[in-house]
Formats: sequence, structure tokens, C-alpha cells
Amino acid sequence: MADPSSTGRDRAMAEEMNRRESGYCRCGARRYSFVGFAASLAALLAACGGTERSELQPLAVEPNGTSVYVQSIEAKGDLVTLGVLAINGRNEPVKLSETTDPVMLQDEAGSQYFAAKEDVEVPPHTAAVLKIPFAGPLSRNSNNLTVRFNPRYGNRFNRPQLMVQGLPGKQGTLIDFATPINREGPLELSAHHANGLTLALGGVRFTERDTRVAFEAINGNDREISLSRRSDLPYLEDGRANRYYLVPPASNPQLLVSGKQKLAGVLHFAGRVPQDVGPLTLHINERFGNPDWKEARDPKLQIAGIAPAQTSEVAIPAEGSKPAPVAFSAPKLPEIQPVSLQVNHPNGTVLRVSSVTFAPDAVVLDMAVTNGLKEPIQLSGAGDMLLTDDLGNPYLPTPPPDNQALNVAPGATLKGRFTFLGRVAPGASRLTLTTNSVYGSDDWSRSTKPKMIVGGISIGQSQAVASTPLAAGAAQSGASAVPGPDSAAAPSTPAESMPQAAAPAGPTPPQPPAGGNTIEVNLQTNHPNGSVMRLSKVTYNEDNIALEMTVTNGHNEQIQLNFRDDMLVKDDLGNRYNPAPPPSNPKVTVNPGATIKGQFVFIGRIAPGARNITLTTNSVLGSDWKRSDRPKMIISGIPVGGS
Repeated sequence: MADPSSTGRDRAMAEEMNRRESGYCRCGARRYSFVGFAASLAALLAACGGTERSELQPLAVEPNGTSVYVQSIEAKGDLVTLGVLAINGRNEPVKLSETTDPVMLQDEAGSQYFAAKEDVEVPPHTAAVLKIPFAGPLSRNSNNLTVRFNPRYGNRFNRPQLMVQGLPGKQGTLIDFATPINREGPLELSAHHANGLTLALGGVRFTERDTRVAFEAINGNDREISLSRRSDLPYLEDGRANRYYLVPPASNPQLLVSGKQKLAGVLHFAGRVPQDVGPLTLHINERFGNPDWKEARDPKLQIAGIAPAQTSEVAIPAEGSKPAPVAFSAPKLPEIQPVSLQVNHPNGTVLRVSSVTFAPDAVVLDMAVTNGLKEPIQLSGAGDMLLTDDLGNPYLPTPPPDNQALNVAPGATLKGRFTFLGRVAPGASRLTLTTNSVYGSDDWSRSTKPKMIVGGISIGQSQAVASTPLAAGAAQSGASAVPGPDSAAAPSTPAESMPQAAAPAGPTPPQPPAGGNTIEVNLQTNHPNGSVMRLSKVTYNEDNIALEMTVTNGHNEQIQLNFRDDMLVKDDLGNRYNPAPPPSNPKVTVNPGATIKGQFVFIGRIAPGARNITLTTNSVLGSDWKRSDRPKMIISGIPVGGS
């Protein structure tokens, strides 16, 4: 409450009260000349009482986060009283008036009316209802008033120079200004950061004191991140460069999100937003955040397009009742996309993607990885398995706790549903999966960290899904008289409670060849040393290729077909499939004059698009010499057929 302190003003107030108590209404200290009794009576009645309502909503917003709204103006007797709602969205107190720089009211003729010479201070993150009296009365025809806060010594920080123009004034009348209408609308906006964070906005409500935004923050990184440091509060910015700062929630003022977890709730931004300012932009860690570092703990993000004009009116809750929380609108997610994509690595590893599922908080790939190498391999050796969309947004994996690097044993298959955190970005149409994206090798045949890239994973058309409820305990604060610390986001939600696909299954050995696509053939090759190799059947299984073969050693010495683990199948696309020889005969040894018969297994599913394969024994150190005990024999043109 700001009241006049001078003796003269006190005397004026006392006289005014005495006049009211006696039932006598005086119209002001100045004398006016009127023509005729009717005109005098009409003027007297107009000046001596009554309340008018104006449809104006006079307000002023300062870029520093302070805003004032004039709710009423009353000019009676020698006083002019402004009813003001002042909102301080800053982290520190702000002063609207000081003894050396009082609030000033000025009419269009230049006449000035000053408030009491006292300090008027608004605490941080507070909305204050003030009655500010000015020494009057108003001059004649004062119908275009301007109120100035800190008119002489104001600054951009804790003494904002705010100015509200166009106030009507009428001596003897109380003018109430229009109450703003609460407006609400759905949002489908999101932003992604290189550190794996996805920030999604699902709804907005504009009230007379604040703006409330329903949000979800999904942290795909292993490290804890912050969306709000004390010296770098998030804020909304309108088209006029005015800012509306976050009221930090008491339970989590820095908006911390633990690694692989989600934070959900409603953010409150102090200040009334005019409907005609155009779309707002949300700024996160604008001053000190990092925009693109993959390990950033203070990610810098911006989300534009929060449009007041695209909202609709909602009922203002009755006094004392709690308003409904801001709804997070149902995201439109693509349908499950069946795909058949495969990549073969030069080390013999095969990676295949069979479907992609889109959850509100994650992208899930159905995958199988077969290790054709003789050593264990890792798919995420440095935590660098990565899914990206064609807009450049990353989605980081959530590997099982007991297999963080996604190890695959020699000859084994890792199969399951691989979860990548983050809601797929609106507008994205393709995904690309990369294993060992940082330190992998894409061309070394002995690599234990194969870099494999599966591109062209289709996202498909979006469809609406059921609204995502906030996690248990994710309380949303209702409207309060003053935006305060109870305006909160929900606490972090453990990753286990997010919609999440099953972790990848453990490694499984190559499946038996039965049940695959089998083709009967009759192919044979003869070596100069007298050895004969004949192929009668080929079966293409889920995880391997099985060749039914007969080998006769016509040499007078023992021969080996896999001396350096270099018996090999290659397809016409250049992909290799390494052997899985029996443990009892790893070099596939054949004694002089003997014949071996059986199924020879080569690891890996045949690549889509391959038309034929070629079998080679001793591909590295084999020889065509007639005395060779390591014969190099080749059977080519083995048909693939359907796969």
C-alpha cells in the first residue's frame, strides 16, 4: 500500500472522509461555469459518483521480467487512486517507487500528479496488489493519462522504468478495467540437444498473473543435467522483446534431470502476456548454456511458436477453488513401421533391423546382431551407439545394466528391442542407426568395434495416441494469489517407469540350419592336388548360411580347408560370412584318401538384394599347387533365391 505522507495530503484525506460521513459530496477544489440548471445538474451527478467499466486492459512489461497492470482508477475529491497489480519475475526485489523518485501520473496537457514519497518494493517472484494514491484533483478533460514508475532514476534492472499510457480519467468516478480472460491451448513443440536431451511442450495456459506450460524433459545422457541455474533462469520472450521469467519450483529450483530419466510437470512464468504480441519463444540456459556439446550439463535450447492467438477461452475457477492442471496434449506419433534393413561389416558381423516403434518417450528398434568374428565385439564400446533423424537430432540408447557396451560373443547373436530415449521430432522422416559412432572402424576386417550404419529407417505418418499421464507424484500446482515456489515441475521419473521396450536379450548361439530357405544344387570343383569338393544343398537361415558339402582328399598328404580361419563365403554385394567350424576340427582337416561330409555353417543372415554367393577354402594362404596341403578351391554362382 502506498499512501501520501505529507501533512497536506493527510488533511485532504481527513476532509474527504468527513465529507463522505456527512453525506455531502464535493466535486473538487476548482470552480466551473455552467450554462443553465440542467447542464449544472448533469455535470454534478456525473462528477459525484458512480462506477464505469472500461474494456481496456492497460499494462506495461519490462524486458527485465517486471510487469504492471492497472486494474482501476478512481478520481474523487483531492485524490486519484490507481489499483495496480505488479508482478516481479526476477530473482531479486524490484522498486516501483522511491522517496526521491515517486510514481508520477501525467495528463495530456502536461499536468503532473505525484504519489507519496515512499519506497514501494515488490519481492522476488511475487505478484502484489497495490493501491497508489496521487494528490489531485484531476484537471478538466483529463481523459488520456500516463502513469510512470521510476520516472527519473529508473534502470533496466531493479528499478524498471515502466509506463502505462492511454488511461481514461473522470473526476468523481471509479473506472474498473476489463479482467483478462484465461486462455488455453494444446502444443506440439519440441527441441533436441546434442547431449541427448529432448524437451517437449504439450500445452499452455495464459492467466492474469502468469503463463503455464506443460512440459516433459527426457534426458538420454548418463549425466545429470540442469534446465535452470539460479543466474540463468528460463524465460518466455514475446515479439516485443519482453521477458517472462520462470518461477523456480521449491522442490527442484534448478530443474535437475538425472541421467536416463524424465522430468515432467508445469512451468510457471511470471507476468501477463498480451494476446496480440505474437508467438512466444522459450529460452533455456540462454546466457551460460552450451548449444552443441555432447556432454553439456547446462544445455542451451530454444523453442519458438508458442502462440497466444491459437488458444481458446477457459473458465476462470471460482474463488477458493483449485483450477484443473494444464493438460499435456496427446502427441501424434507414427505407427509401428515394419522394415527389413541389414548391413554387413567386413569383419563378418551382420546387423538387421526388422521394425521401429515410436513411444511418447523413446524410439524402439527390433534388432538382431550376429558376430561373425572369432573375437567378442562391442556395438557401443564408448557409449557411442547412436540413432539420429534426418533433422540432425540424436536419440541415445539405454543399454541393459549388465551389458552397457553391448558385447556380442564370437559366433553369437544379440537379439531384442533396443530403446533410444527421446520423442521423435515433428517433421523428421528418416532415422539412421550407427554403432560405435565415435571410435568404430567401418572397413577393418578384424575390428572388435565395428562401425555399422543402417540408414533409411522410415518414420511414417503420425497418428494421435492417448494422452501421456504425468508420473506418479507429478503434482501440478494450481493458481495461487501470488506466483510462488509451489509452481513446480514434477520430480525426476525413474527410467523404468517410462514407456520403455524390453532390453536386448542376451547373446544366443547360431540357430540350427533347419527351417530356413533351402535350395538344391549340384556344384563341384576339383583341385590340382586331387581333392574334390561338391556342394549339394544350401540353406539360408535367420542367423547363418549352411552348406551341405562333401570333400574328398585325393592327395597323399593331409589337407586343411580352413588353415588360417580363412574358409569364406562372400555374396555378390561384397559381404563376407565367416565360418563356424566344429570345435573338434577347427581347421577342417581331411586325411589322405578320406572323405568328410556334412553341413558347413557360415555366420550371418544373407544380405537383402544378394543374388548369389561364392565359397572359397583357404582364401588367404591357399594355393593351386598340385602338392599343396592347403588347397584353395572356389565354388561360385551358388544361388540365393528368396531370403
